Amino acid sequence: MKKVLGPELMSEADARTIASGTPVEVLMHRAGWAVAREAVRLAQRAYGLRAVVVCGKGTNGGDGLLAAARLLGQGARPTVVLMNDEEALVPVAAGVLSSLRRKGVPVTGASGLVRAMNSTDVVIDAMLGTGSKGGLSGAYLDAAQQINLSDVPVVSVDLPSGVDAEAGNVATEAVIADVTVTLGAYKTGLLLHPGNGYTGRIVVEPIGIDMSQAASKVSVSESADVAALLKRRTVESHKRSTGKVLIVAGSSGMSGAATLAAQGALRAGAGLVRMAVPMSLAAEVDLRVAEALSVGLTETGSGSIEAAAVSEVLSLADSVDVVVLGPGLSRDPQTVEFVVKLLPELTKPLILDADGINAFEGKLESLARCGGPVLITPHAGELARLLGTSAEEVSRSRLHSASLAAKRTSCNVLLKGHNSVIVSPDENVVFNATGGPVLASAGTGDVLAGMAGALACEMDVFEAGWAAAHLHGTAGDLLAEHLGERGVMATDLLAILPVVLDEVMGA
Repeated sequence: MKKVLGPELMSEADARTIASGTPVEVLMHRAGWAVAREAVRLAQRAYGLRAVVVCGKGTNGGDGLLAAARLLGQGARPTVVLMNDEEALVPVAAGVLSSLRRKGVPVTGASGLVRAMNSTDVVIDAMLGTGSKGGLSGAYLDAAQQINLSDVPVVSVDLPSGVDAEAGNVATEAVIADVTVTLGAYKTGLLLHPGNGYTGRIVVEPIGIDMSQAASKVSVSESADVAALLKRRTVESHKRSTGKVLIVAGSSGMSGAATLAAQGALRAGAGLVRMAVPMSLAAEVDLRVAEALSVGLTETGSGSIEAAAVSEVLSLADSVDVVVLGPGLSRDPQTVEFVVKLLPELTKPLILDADGINAFEGKLESLARCGGPVLITPHAGELARLLGTSAEEVSRSRLHSASLAAKRTSCNVLLKGHNSVIVSPDENVVFNATGGPVLASAGTGDVLAGMAGALACEMDVFEAGWAAAHLHGTAGDLLAEHLGERGVMATDLLAILPVVLDEVMGA
């Protein structure tokens, strides 16, 4: 796991590192080298590379100047744009600037930015770092706007200037980066809306900052973390030892949700999957997923699950490890009653998705009376209904909304979207940095619910949530690379999941 820190915790980690004997000059040199490396990678060459380095007055600006020095040493042709008077630079930065001048590097003020960008290959945004507060204004606002109007690739130092490091807010304007080299650890604002829309590819560069004592319960999952949770199969493994999942899903016109969830569980490694659906759908889903078993439940006249089916599902749950409930259930009053009555009686680990979550609209605290451990997997609209607010408000405050729901329901919460965030009732938080717009199509959430169900057979539901989100997003990234972001379907995810699992387990 990579830790995620807000500005205060990051400042404390910096101070501990310096106090323990690593000079700030060394940290800045390492940061500058890392930024220069990513600028070269982005432009695909070093020699002759024309780079405009836009520097503020703090250590962020110093990192930019050291990146310019590193690029110069590699045969590049940097130009420095100073956003403040030279007297405002920190001492290390002032010394580097003098050296660059002696070596013939052009230095200009903010008014020279546009002209400098007319003949450059890459811009390095080193204006503001984690200590900045409030929106951009004056010359800084003008600079961000001019950078964004150009078609020049951008590398931001630590975070795009204008993005709030804590909350991800963008009060006026922020630099739109192609790459953000964030130092020491992820910053919370890089993962929250709208800041996560400005970062481009995020590179976490350690630079030697001591993170061992950083008191953060927030992290970002990595493939190695997922691999550590997945159990290696032995030659004695069989279908009942590799995970048994019950999918309770579907209604008239929504049989696809049940089949996608079942296939998601199978592709994520479940050995035995049973689909419990309204009686009229049983034959249909049985044909569509030959590898899963199917059973028909008592249904309403409109083709959804009836409240009387509670005892049927409890009987089926006795023989499985995990239950997935909700995809395509419908919001029929009888089905809502079925869900609300079932959960207090169900003691098996539960993945609650879609209309399973909607059943608790207006009765949020009822979820706290579930009989076993629960992971709920809402998108912004479903969580808004649960919390009695708007989808827009949830999107504006994703971490707060997910944390509030976890606290009030005593459930683990996987809030889908970019970036997915998984929160436990005891306030552990994992962000998922994989995936993106490629997953914006119907059915991908059903696949995710099934995947979480399969993984919950071999780990707790909180772990299953962030592991499934990571694998799901990684599959999306791979599909985007090979097929493009548009037109990818949920069934494409299913086809590539075994490849992703194999690659992750080899991480």
